Amino acid sequence: MSGYILCSGALAEHPFLLREMNLMIYSAEELCYYIYHDYPLIEDDFFSDELLSFLEDELGHSYEAKVLRDMKEENQGLVLMLMSVLRLS
Repeated sequence: MSGYILCSGALAEHPFLLREMNLMIYSAEELCYYIYHDYPLIEDDFFSDELLSFLEDELGHSYEAKVLRDMKEENQGLVLMLMSVLRLS
């Protein structure tokens, strides 16, 4: 992301690596920024168990992670899941 993003939410002690972009994510705001600006690059397998665990364990978004897991199990679609994450910031 080549710059700084001011975050008002929790910052992760152990960042999540987005392998597609070789990018470290430290907050929900950074994840939302990535989704908003790079959504054409996001594929169906974006919501991995590792990403959902990161949201739950590192950022404290337990409820949201559970909702996303349920959506994933019910095959509700990538767009709905992305919209759900964008509500975090």
